[in-house]
Amino acid sequence: MSRWKRRFNINERKEKRKGKNTCTRTDFQECRQDMTDDFLKKVFEHLQSKLEDGESLYRLRACNCDGFMKLKDGNILIEIKGGELNWGYQCTAITELIIGSKLVRDRWNENANEHWIIAKAFTSGQGWDRTLDYPLETHRFIKDAIGFEIHLLQFKDGQLTEIVS
Repeated sequence: MSRWKRRFNINERKEKRKGKNTCTRTDFQECRQDMTDDFLKKVFEHLQSKLEDGESLYRLRACNCDGFMKLKDGNILIEIKGGELNWGYQCTAITELIIGSKLVRDRWNENANEHWIIAKAFTSGQGWDRTLDYPLETHRFIKDAIGFEIHLLQFKDGQLTEIVS
C-alpha cells in the first residue's frame, strides 16, 4: 500500500460477493389464489384473458417488477402501480423495470422487447398537467439513449388504455 493510503487510512476496496439471485417466476394460473392486491389481480386476469395459445403470463417475485409476458412475437416486462401515478412513482417504476430487465436476462436468459407501466390513474401536477409532455419526453430520451421501450398504460373499467407518446 502506498504511503498516502496509509496516511489517510484508505484501505483497498474489498470485492463484494454477489448474492444468489432470488428472483422467482410463477405461472399466473398457479399463483392466482395467493394474490391479495385486488388491482394487481384484476390487471393480471385481464392480461391472461388476452393471451393466445402458446403464450404465457408469469408473476415475478423479488425481481423489482410484477410480471412477465412471454408472447409469440416478443416478451413484455410489466410494472403495476395500484394508486395514482405521479412523476416520482413513474421514476421509481422505470428504475424497477431497468433492474428487473437485467435480473430476468441473467436468471432465465430472456430479453424483454417492451416494458409496460400500468397504473390505476395519473395525477395532475408535477409535470402531468402539461398533457404528459414532460414524462413522455423523458420516455423518448430513455428509448433513444439506452434502447429501452416504455409504454404508459392506464387500467380503468376493465380496459387498458395507452397514454400516447
